[in-house]
Amino acid sequence: VPGSDGRTTMQTELCGDPLEKAVLEGCQWTLHPKAKVDAVVEKVSLAPISFPSTSNNGSIIIHHRFSFSSKLRRMTVLAQDTFDEKPTLWALTKGAPEALKSMMDPKSLPLDFDQSYLRHMQLGRRVLAMAYRDLGKYSPSALSKWKSCRESVESKLSFAGLLIMDSPLKPDSSRIVKELRAGHQNVVMVTGDAVLTAAEVARRVGIIDSSPDSTYELCETKDYFQCSYQPKFMFRLLGYFPGHGKNDKNESMPYTPANVSEISSMVKQRKVALCITGDVLSKIALSA
Repeated sequence: VPGSDGRTTMQTELCGDPLEKAVLEGCQWTLHPKAKVDAVVEKVSLAPISFPSTSNNGSIIIHHRFSFSSKLRRMTVLAQDTFDEKPTLWALTKGAPEALKSMMDPKSLPLDFDQSYLRHMQLGRRVLAMAYRDLGKYSPSALSKWKSCRESVESKLSFAGLLIMDSPLKPDSSRIVKELRAGHQNVVMVTGDAVLTAAEVARRVGIIDSSPDSTYELCETKDYFQCSYQPKFMFRLLGYFPGHGKNDKNESMPYTPANVSEISSMVKQRKVALCITGDVLSKIALSA
Protein backbone atom coordinates (compact mmCIF):
# COMPACT_ATOMS: atom_id res chain seq x y z
CA VAL A 1 0.00 0.00 0.00
CA PRO A 2 2.67 2.62 0.85
CA GLY A 3 4.73 1.75 -2.21
CA SER A 4 1.87 2.28 -4.66
CA ASP A 5 0.81 5.57 -3.11
CA GLY A 6 0.50 8.54 -5.45
CA ARG A 7 1.10 11.27 -2.87
CA THR A 8 3.68 14.02 -3.06
CA THR A 9 5.03 16.68 -0.73
CA MET A 10 4.89 20.45 -0.89
CA GLN A 11 7.67 21.66 1.40
CA THR A 12 6.98 19.46 4.43
CA GLU A 13 3.24 18.92 3.89
CA LEU A 14 1.88 15.65 2.50
CA CYS A 15 -0.53 16.49 -0.33
CA GLY A 16 -2.99 14.59 -2.48
CA ASP A 17 -6.22 12.60 -2.21
CA PRO A 18 -7.43 12.90 1.43
CA LEU A 19 -8.47 9.24 1.59
CA GLU A 20 -5.13 7.98 0.26
CA LYS A 21 -3.32 10.35 2.59
CA ALA A 22 -5.27 8.83 5.48
CA VAL A 23 -4.40 5.32 4.30
CA LEU A 24 -0.68 6.12 4.10
CA GLU A 25 -0.73 7.67 7.56
CA GLY A 26 -2.79 4.77 8.89
CA CYS A 27 -0.09 2.38 7.71
CA GLN A 28 2.41 4.50 9.69
CA TRP A 29 4.40 5.30 6.55
CA THR A 30 5.18 8.64 4.93
CA LEU A 31 7.23 10.21 2.16
CA HIS A 32 10.74 10.87 3.39
CA PRO A 33 11.11 14.67 3.65
CA LYS A 34 14.90 14.75 3.21
CA ALA A 35 15.67 11.94 0.80
CA LYS A 36 17.18 12.87 -2.56
CA VAL A 37 15.13 10.08 -4.14
CA ASP A 38 11.36 9.51 -4.01
CA ALA A 39 11.07 7.25 -1.00
CA VAL A 40 8.39 6.12 1.42
CA VAL A 41 9.49 5.07 4.88
CA GLU A 42 8.03 3.79 8.10
CA LYS A 43 7.54 6.70 10.48
CA VAL A 44 9.53 4.91 13.16
CA SER A 45 12.58 5.11 10.89
CA LEU A 46 12.41 8.92 10.74
CA ALA A 47 14.73 9.24 13.69
CA PRO A 48 17.57 11.79 13.37
CA ILE A 49 19.48 9.66 10.86
CA SER A 50 20.45 10.22 7.25
CA PHE A 51 18.70 8.51 4.35
CA PRO A 52 19.34 5.86 3.38
CA SER A 53 20.28 4.54 6.77
CA THR A 54 22.86 1.85 7.36
CA SER A 55 20.17 -0.65 8.29
CA ASN A 56 17.90 0.21 5.32
CA ASN A 57 14.93 -1.09 7.28
CA GLY A 58 11.43 0.07 6.46
CA SER A 59 12.00 2.00 3.25
CA ILE A 60 10.88 1.69 -0.36
CA ILE A 61 12.42 3.72 -3.18
CA ILE A 62 9.99 4.67 -5.95
CA HIS A 63 11.90 4.96 -9.22
CA HIS A 64 9.05 5.58 -11.65
CA ARG A 65 5.31 6.22 -11.65
CA PHE A 66 2.89 5.25 -14.38
CA SER A 67 0.34 7.87 -13.37
CA PHE A 68 -3.31 7.18 -12.72
CA SER A 69 -5.45 7.42 -15.83
CA SER A 70 -9.22 7.77 -15.73
CA LYS A 71 -9.35 5.78 -18.97
CA LEU A 72 -7.18 2.93 -17.67
CA ARG A 73 -8.55 3.24 -14.10
CA ARG A 74 -5.26 2.26 -12.50
CA MET A 75 -1.76 3.41 -11.61
CA THR A 76 1.53 1.57 -11.17
CA VAL A 77 4.90 2.34 -9.64
CA LEU A 78 8.27 0.71 -10.18
CA ALA A 79 9.71 0.40 -6.70
CA GLN A 80 12.85 -1.00 -5.13
CA ASP A 81 12.86 -2.52 -1.69
CA THR A 82 15.85 -1.93 0.55
CA PHE A 83 15.30 -4.82 2.92
CA ASP A 84 18.23 -6.96 1.77
CA GLU A 85 21.60 -6.67 0.08
CA LYS A 86 20.18 -7.67 -3.32
CA PRO A 87 17.20 -5.33 -3.80
CA THR A 88 14.29 -6.42 -5.95
CA LEU A 89 12.44 -4.28 -8.48
CA TRP A 90 8.69 -4.51 -8.01
CA ALA A 91 5.67 -3.41 -10.01
CA LEU A 92 3.04 -2.22 -7.53
CA THR A 93 -0.39 -1.60 -9.03
CA LYS A 94 -3.71 -0.39 -7.72
CA GLY A 95 -6.95 0.44 -9.47
CA ALA A 96 -10.56 -0.47 -10.10
CA PRO A 97 -11.08 -4.19 -9.34
CA GLU A 98 -12.89 -4.80 -12.63
CA ALA A 99 -10.06 -3.11 -14.54
CA LEU A 100 -7.28 -5.09 -12.85
CA LYS A 101 -8.98 -8.48 -12.90
CA SER A 102 -7.85 -9.45 -16.42
CA MET A 103 -4.26 -8.41 -15.64
CA MET A 104 -3.89 -10.67 -12.63
CA ASP A 105 -3.00 -14.34 -12.51
CA PRO A 106 -6.36 -16.16 -12.07
CA LYS A 107 -4.69 -18.54 -9.63
CA SER A 108 -3.99 -15.64 -7.29
CA LEU A 109 -7.62 -14.49 -7.20
CA PRO A 110 -9.97 -15.70 -4.45
CA LEU A 111 -13.19 -17.36 -5.56
CA ASP A 112 -15.27 -14.55 -4.07
CA PHE A 113 -13.29 -11.71 -5.68
CA ASP A 114 -16.26 -10.28 -7.61
CA GLN A 115 -18.74 -10.73 -4.79
CA SER A 116 -16.38 -9.07 -2.31
CA TYR A 117 -15.71 -5.84 -4.17
CA LEU A 118 -19.32 -5.53 -5.38
CA ARG A 119 -20.65 -5.95 -1.85
CA HIS A 120 -18.49 -3.14 -0.50
CA MET A 121 -19.28 -0.84 -3.43
CA GLN A 122 -22.98 -1.37 -2.80
CA LEU A 123 -22.38 -0.14 0.76
CA GLY A 124 -21.00 3.14 -0.59
CA ARG A 125 -17.32 2.37 -0.05
CA ARG A 126 -14.42 3.10 -2.36
CA VAL A 127 -12.74 -0.15 -3.36
CA LEU A 128 -9.34 -0.55 -4.99
CA ALA A 129 -7.65 -3.78 -5.98
CA MET A 130 -3.96 -4.12 -5.11
CA ALA A 131 -1.56 -6.23 -7.17
CA TYR A 132 2.19 -6.76 -7.56
CA ARG A 133 4.82 -8.38 -9.74
CA ASP A 134 8.40 -9.36 -9.03
CA LEU A 135 10.45 -7.89 -11.89
CA GLY A 136 13.72 -9.43 -10.76
CA LYS A 137 16.90 -7.96 -9.35
CA TYR A 138 17.10 -4.18 -9.43
CA SER A 139 19.62 -2.53 -11.75
CA PRO A 140 19.60 0.72 -13.75
CA SER A 141 19.36 -1.24 -16.99
CA ALA A 142 16.43 -3.31 -15.72
CA LEU A 143 14.67 -0.16 -14.59
CA SER A 144 15.19 1.46 -17.99
CA LYS A 145 13.78 -1.62 -19.71
CA TRP A 146 10.59 -1.74 -17.65
CA LYS A 147 10.01 2.03 -17.76
CA SER A 148 9.63 1.86 -21.53
CA CYS A 149 6.61 -0.45 -21.63
CA ARG A 150 3.71 0.05 -19.26
CA GLU A 151 1.64 -2.69 -20.89
CA SER A 152 4.29 -5.32 -20.13
CA VAL A 153 4.68 -4.13 -16.55
CA GLU A 154 0.95 -4.32 -15.90
CA SER A 155 0.59 -7.98 -16.84
CA LYS A 156 1.04 -11.28 -15.00
CA LEU A 157 0.27 -9.49 -11.73
CA SER A 158 -0.49 -11.30 -8.49
CA PHE A 159 -3.48 -10.27 -6.41
CA ALA A 160 -2.48 -8.72 -3.08
CA GLY A 161 -5.84 -7.70 -1.64
CA LEU A 162 -8.64 -5.15 -1.69
CA LEU A 163 -8.17 -1.70 -0.22
CA ILE A 164 -11.56 -0.61 1.15
CA MET A 165 -12.06 3.01 2.18
CA ASP A 166 -15.11 4.45 3.89
CA SER A 167 -15.46 8.22 4.09
CA PRO A 168 -18.30 9.42 6.37
CA LEU A 169 -20.69 11.97 4.92
CA LYS A 170 -20.41 15.56 6.08
CA PRO A 171 -23.07 16.30 8.72
CA ASP A 172 -24.82 18.96 6.62
CA SER A 173 -24.80 17.17 3.24
CA SER A 174 -28.32 15.78 3.49
CA ARG A 175 -29.70 19.06 4.77
CA ILE A 176 -28.20 21.06 1.91
CA VAL A 177 -29.52 18.63 -0.72
CA LYS A 178 -32.97 18.78 0.89
CA GLU A 179 -32.94 22.61 0.82
CA LEU A 180 -31.87 22.68 -2.83
CA ARG A 181 -34.63 20.30 -3.82
CA ALA A 182 -37.15 22.28 -1.79
CA GLY A 183 -36.12 25.28 -3.91
CA HIS A 184 -36.97 23.27 -7.06
CA GLN A 185 -33.29 22.82 -7.98
CA ASN A 186 -32.29 19.71 -9.90
CA VAL A 187 -29.52 18.04 -7.90
CA VAL A 188 -27.14 15.61 -9.60
CA MET A 189 -23.83 14.05 -8.63
CA VAL A 190 -20.69 14.11 -10.76
CA THR A 191 -17.97 11.90 -9.29
CA GLY A 192 -14.94 9.82 -10.14
CA ASP A 193 -16.06 6.96 -7.89
CA ALA A 194 -17.45 3.67 -9.16
CA VAL A 195 -21.12 3.75 -10.19
CA LEU A 196 -22.27 1.44 -7.38
CA THR A 197 -20.44 3.51 -4.77
CA ALA A 198 -21.74 6.79 -6.16
CA ALA A 199 -25.34 5.59 -6.30
CA GLU A 200 -25.32 4.51 -2.65
CA VAL A 201 -23.79 7.81 -1.49
CA ALA A 202 -26.34 9.74 -3.59
CA ARG A 203 -29.10 7.71 -1.98
CA ARG A 204 -27.83 8.51 1.52
CA VAL A 205 -27.75 12.28 0.95
CA GLY A 206 -31.16 12.36 -0.73
CA ILE A 207 -30.18 12.89 -4.37
CA ILE A 208 -31.72 9.52 -5.23
CA ASP A 209 -35.12 8.59 -3.80
CA SER A 210 -35.46 5.24 -5.48
CA SER A 211 -34.32 1.96 -4.01
CA PRO A 212 -31.50 -0.09 -5.57
CA ASP A 213 -34.17 -2.09 -7.40
CA SER A 214 -35.25 1.11 -9.20
CA THR A 215 -31.80 2.48 -10.08
CA TYR A 216 -30.69 2.01 -13.67
CA GLU A 217 -27.36 2.33 -15.42
CA LEU A 218 -26.81 3.08 -19.10
CA CYS A 219 -24.12 0.62 -20.16
CA GLU A 220 -22.59 -1.32 -23.02
CA THR A 221 -24.07 -4.74 -23.58
CA LYS A 222 -20.80 -6.24 -24.81
CA ASP A 223 -19.44 -6.21 -21.26
CA TYR A 224 -22.12 -8.60 -20.05
CA PHE A 225 -23.60 -10.36 -23.07
CA GLN A 226 -22.04 -12.11 -26.01
CA CYS A 227 -25.05 -12.27 -28.35
CA SER A 228 -24.27 -10.26 -31.47
CA TYR A 229 -27.95 -9.48 -32.19
CA GLN A 230 -28.37 -7.45 -28.98
CA PRO A 231 -28.12 -3.63 -29.15
CA LYS A 232 -24.83 -1.99 -28.28
CA PHE A 233 -26.20 -0.01 -25.32
CA MET A 234 -28.93 -0.71 -22.82
CA PHE A 235 -30.53 0.46 -19.62
CA ARG A 236 -30.12 -2.19 -16.94
CA LEU A 237 -30.63 -2.37 -13.21
CA LEU A 238 -27.58 -1.09 -11.42
CA GLY A 239 -25.73 -3.94 -9.76
CA TYR A 240 -26.82 -6.58 -12.26
CA PHE A 241 -23.90 -8.88 -12.93
CA PRO A 242 -24.84 -12.45 -13.83
CA GLY A 243 -24.25 -14.52 -10.71
CA HIS A 244 -23.17 -11.57 -8.60
CA GLY A 245 -24.59 -8.57 -6.82
CA LYS A 246 -27.99 -7.77 -5.33
CA ASN A 247 -29.93 -7.24 -8.56
CA ASP A 248 -29.37 -10.70 -9.98
CA LYS A 249 -32.28 -10.49 -12.38
CA ASN A 250 -32.02 -9.27 -15.93
CA GLU A 251 -34.38 -6.29 -15.94
CA SER A 252 -33.17 -4.21 -18.84
CA MET A 253 -34.31 -2.12 -21.79
CA PRO A 254 -32.52 -1.55 -25.11
CA TYR A 255 -31.17 1.94 -25.75
CA THR A 256 -33.78 3.21 -28.21
CA PRO A 257 -35.43 6.64 -28.66
CA ALA A 258 -38.68 5.30 -27.18
CA ASN A 259 -36.95 3.88 -24.10
CA VAL A 260 -34.87 7.03 -23.65
CA SER A 261 -38.11 9.01 -23.53
CA GLU A 262 -39.66 6.52 -21.09
CA ILE A 263 -36.65 6.52 -18.75
CA SER A 264 -36.43 10.33 -18.86
CA SER A 265 -40.09 10.59 -17.89
CA MET A 266 -39.66 8.19 -14.96
CA VAL A 267 -36.55 10.07 -13.77
CA LYS A 268 -38.45 13.37 -13.81
CA GLN A 269 -41.24 11.75 -11.79
CA ARG A 270 -38.58 10.38 -9.42
CA LYS A 271 -39.83 6.84 -9.97
CA VAL A 272 -36.35 5.66 -10.97
CA ALA A 273 -32.80 6.99 -10.85
CA LEU A 274 -30.28 6.83 -13.71
CA CYS A 275 -26.48 6.57 -13.56
CA ILE A 276 -24.31 7.20 -16.63
CA THR A 277 -20.53 7.03 -16.88
CA GLY A 278 -18.50 9.46 -18.95
CA ASP A 279 -17.01 6.56 -20.88
CA VAL A 280 -20.44 5.42 -22.10
CA LEU A 281 -21.51 8.99 -22.92
CA SER A 282 -18.40 9.41 -25.05
CA LYS A 283 -19.00 6.16 -26.91
CA ILE A 284 -22.63 7.05 -27.57
CA ALA A 285 -21.57 10.42 -28.94
CA LEU A 286 -18.97 8.80 -31.20
CA SER A 287 -21.43 6.22 -32.48
CA ALA A 288 -24.18 8.75 -33.19
